[in-house]
Amino acid sequence: MKIKVLDPLIASKIAAGEVIERPSSVIKELVENSIDANSTTIEIEIINGGMDLIKIIDNGEGITKEDLPLAIKRHATSKIDTIDDLSYLTSMGFRGEALASIAAVSQMELSSKPLQSPAGSNIQVENSTILNEKPVSMINGTSIIVNNLFYNLPARKKFMSTQKSESNRILRLINHFCVTHPEIRFKLIIDEKQKINTIGNGELIHTIAKILNQNLASELIPVDFTDNDFKISGYISPPHISRTNRSNILYSVNKRIVKDKLITMALEQAYRGFLTVGRFPLTVLDLSTNPSKVDINVHPRKDEVRFMNENEVFSFIQRSVRETLVEKHPVPNTFNSTYDTSYPLNSPTTKNLFTQKPTDYNQIDPNEQKFFDFDNNNGQNTLQNTNFPILRAIGQIDSTYIIAEGENGMYILDQHACHEKINYEKIIESIGSNMMDMQLLMEPYLIDISTLKTKFLTKKLESLNANGVSIGQLDDQTIMLKGVPATISNTKLNEFIKDIESFIESELDIDDALGTMSAIAASIACHSSIRAGDTIDINEMNLLLRGLENCIEPFHCPHGRPTIQNINIQQLNRMFIRPN
Repeated sequence: MKIKVLDPLIASKIAAGEVIERPSSVIKELVENSIDANSTTIEIEIINGGMDLIKIIDNGEGITKEDLPLAIKRHATSKIDTIDDLSYLTSMGFRGEALASIAAVSQMELSSKPLQSPAGSNIQVENSTILNEKPVSMINGTSIIVNNLFYNLPARKKFMSTQKSESNRILRLINHFCVTHPEIRFKLIIDEKQKINTIGNGELIHTIAKILNQNLASELIPVDFTDNDFKISGYISPPHISRTNRSNILYSVNKRIVKDKLITMALEQAYRGFLTVGRFPLTVLDLSTNPSKVDINVHPRKDEVRFMNENEVFSFIQRSVRETLVEKHPVPNTFNSTYDTSYPLNSPTTKNLFTQKPTDYNQIDPNEQKFFDFDNNNGQNTLQNTNFPILRAIGQIDSTYIIAEGENGMYILDQHACHEKINYEKIIESIGSNMMDMQLLMEPYLIDISTLKTKFLTKKLESLNANGVSIGQLDDQTIMLKGVPATISNTKLNEFIKDIESFIESELDIDDALGTMSAIAASIACHSSIRAGDTIDINEMNLLLRGLENCIEPFHCPHGRPTIQNINIQQLNRMFIRPN
């Protein structure tokens, strides 16, 4: 086939595909331009997931009348002059491709007014061509309106997700911008409803509280470490606050939002031993380093980086976060801590694999079987976890809490959370060794999927079958459940089936194998454990304690609730006005 030069318009659309993948890509590029313009306020509005309308207004430095037409030209930029400038970049943008790419695949209107100009300027662009130029009356800053994204690229448009999914992507992106730049006031409006409105006072913790949750923010742990060429700062979650996916692991490099496997792995390694398999922390961190130590010119989207010394970066991040966590007492103290005893909060945009809710302790069968066959070591402690105290059970309170004594005073344990954690780790081990026992149902349970628009159905069914659940698709409208893990008692069968239905109906990406396995195992463990309200004897209490001692991470149940609280001798002495 004969080689030919592509038409410039076709070439620009192909190039735009590398930079502009979806509406969130447009917003990322435009917001970064607003940040580079030293804006203190950035407002974003979208309609129909950004496909119909994207509008961004800032109060930045603005663009002059002369430069406005140049802004939509490819490789026209004010950020760099020579190739050497790439080694010392501090700006978010630098390639001069964003506006040109957006102009190639949308109908765009750009208005701007620098501080020194008496009036603003406006251009209307379609298919990379300026249709109209005129002066406008406006406040200082820049306004960009993007209409009908991908109207001239139907092949790209048909691969977009649903309106809700695209809106959620944008919501997550702006949340990330908010915590990366707390000095900027961000406002996000989705389909005429305000979703974000931050303060912009520069206090990161205030911003976190605004976009997440005040109570959640109050429990986060500050991180501030400096070593040679690196500084890391921000907040991390304590071990009892975790999620089933990585969506809340937020970080930046020199205030730039990036996706980096090295950083993600370092953070997860730092939490090793603090979190169970398939649980992930919440982090809001910024890694600062000399721009010459990191290459940001790796991908057209500018969301990938390459470090000069990856081992040094990995070690620094892991050590900084790990040391911060280790400083905290391994056993939460009842009088000095305010631990969240609720199940972990869902992300505002993500649904958990299972609908997690506290156990209904009023639904107790007094004749229900108890499960205390932890290990084949006759109850002897193997001390796999050397940080867990050696305890002796004393009694039970309210048929819910175990009272025990240890070297550091009195300990109170939640019997359901303890048993749930023991069972969870046993199940995880059984799954890994393909030793999950299954019991067949007397009658198959049918699940109607005719009204569902669930994704990843085949993968979800495969995952369930791999985790001790016999389930398959009967036809296009029905799923048949034939067997469940043997540890699920008849009295808890209905609850477990509801969890299975919630899992199937959820829209969560099933590609996260660890998160999927963990969620299923947590549900099985919950419904296989004793409940609050179950009376147990001293021998059973001590068996629970020995089982907990053998857990890899014994201090929290799979859902994040604490298993144990401590009142030390000094506190007891103060309570009874005795000398220490």
